Amino acid sequence: MPRPPRQPGRSRGRLVSWPLYRLLLVVCLIPGLAAFLFVREPALPEQPTRELTFDGTAAANRAAALVSLTGSRAPGGAGTEAAAERVRKSLSSDGYSVDDYTFAAQLPGRGAVALHNVIGFQRGTSPQVIAVIAHRDGIGSGADDNDSSTGVMLELAHELAGSTRERGLVFVSTDAGTTGGQGAIHFDETWPQSDQVVAAVVLDSVAAPDGTALRIAVRPDTPRGTSATVYAATRRAVLRYMGRAALTPGTIDQVTGYAIPYTRTEQGPLIARRMPTVTLSAGGNPDPKGTFEDLSPSQLGAVGTTVINLLGQLDTATEIEGTGAPGIFLGSSTARGRLVQLALVVLLAPFIACVLDAAARCRRRRVPIAPGVIAYAWRSSTWLSVLIALWALSLLPGDLVSSVNAPPEPGDTGLTATGILLTTLIGVGWWSLAVRPQIRVRPPVGGSDRTGGLVAAWLGLSFAGLVLCAVNPFALIIVLPLAHACLWLPRFATAGRWAMLALLAIGLIGPLVIIWELWGGQGLGSSAPRAVVAMAASGYLSPAVSIPLALAGAAATQMLAIVLGRYGGARPPKRLYP
Repeated sequence: MPRPPRQPGRSRGRLVSWPLYRLLLVVCLIPGLAAFLFVREPALPEQPTRELTFDGTAAANRAAALVSLTGSRAPGGAGTEAAAERVRKSLSSDGYSVDDYTFAAQLPGRGAVALHNVIGFQRGTSPQVIAVIAHRDGIGSGADDNDSSTGVMLELAHELAGSTRERGLVFVSTDAGTTGGQGAIHFDETWPQSDQVVAAVVLDSVAAPDGTALRIAVRPDTPRGTSATVYAATRRAVLRYMGRAALTPGTIDQVTGYAIPYTRTEQGPLIARRMPTVTLSAGGNPDPKGTFEDLSPSQLGAVGTTVINLLGQLDTATEIEGTGAPGIFLGSSTARGRLVQLALVVLLAPFIACVLDAAARCRRRRVPIAPGVIAYAWRSSTWLSVLIALWALSLLPGDLVSSVNAPPEPGDTGLTATGILLTTLIGVGWWSLAVRPQIRVRPPVGGSDRTGGLVAAWLGLSFAGLVLCAVNPFALIIVLPLAHACLWLPRFATAGRWAMLALLAIGLIGPLVIIWELWGGQGLGSSAPRAVVAMAASGYLSPAVSIPLALAGAAATQMLAIVLGRYGGARPPKRLYP
């Protein structure tokens, strides 16, 4: 009996090899499972045989004395300078070797500003040092942010003065903690013993009602992990001395923090510069109208008791891990950062393999891909023109786009409406004058043209993913959903345009998760989308990440044009010779 003729559109016409995709996807899930199964428990310091006490009333009185100072509490302000003098006298009277560091730094919206760090140091029997850091500049009256923390730090210095310790102690009163940690950066880069700091605890806005849980922050501003020993010891100390578990960053917070590094607290730049650091804070956003009445002695006493005993444990620890590869803290365990990165990298492999296979099938069937590649290149030039415009505007006078490499603040990202308008006009102008004439729809557009354009977009997305693998594998979480979703576009074509649009929308879950975390988790609110653009403009978001993300955006827009029926390929280049 003769075989029935092969129906068109069946397996012979498939663009994606689904058996290959399923096989590779199963294999690629193994590293992801290994990352969260083969976790490790960091070595913790022994619990002290004698617990130390802390005078919360004295800390509250020290903080109240700072609140009473007149003058602006902005970085470099008169009130901040008066607080520096108070800190210097307190540390000197307790016998610390005190150094004053005056320096200038570029601050968002203010240009170069004179700043001032005060550092009190007490040597230990070993060259290693433990640091306690609190910034003096504040928000509003400065009662919560950050006189409360400075008062606790000064009382810690007073109670530990003259004690015999294995590791040295340094108490650092920084400036510009509210504008990106410029004082902390200067401390790390200029203090002679900064490379000997094996653990640092940052106190930031610790005033809160009695019993408020402490929050531990470990987000860096570059893909680098803090010390697992310092984090685990801090978490244990908070549970023991505060009476309740600390609020710790969740898995999404940590992964997105490595993908698009953003933090407004001082552990961010310190971890980036290889100083093992955690930040302790309490409550919600600091109240700019806070007064000395908001300084609860019992709350500050609990915070101080936690930190003074944590310092004792870190001082006697046999070994303290340093910073290194990013790790994901899962309760008391730590997922190995390299395995997490490997899991993200290999999850890109099924997409790339299927794309290369689809390109080979197009070549065998004589489906032209070159016009699609040219169209993708033109679309990429539009996205890159927007990036270049942002970088150029940040260098021009007028502060249209902030050039200060600092985390944007909620409601004050440094990206003005005029800057957005000019950038948009440049992008639209380049698209209208240079790109659109090259890729406008010229009927008839056949199925082979759309197939070639789709495969070209896949190739562009593959290239963007490979670049992210090299510079920051965590950033792959932005493009992986789109990469896997867009492979289903040919199958969804029979379901109609709306089904394909829904599929592309699902592929955008990566950037939406980033925006969602910045919006709520990091407190940027509705400023989050603008903040991402501002970070790309100032260089806070590395160009090595923003450029491949722009290339991924160009691939997404080409696929969108195909789905909407607005894809026409690119005109072939003119030959110079007949």
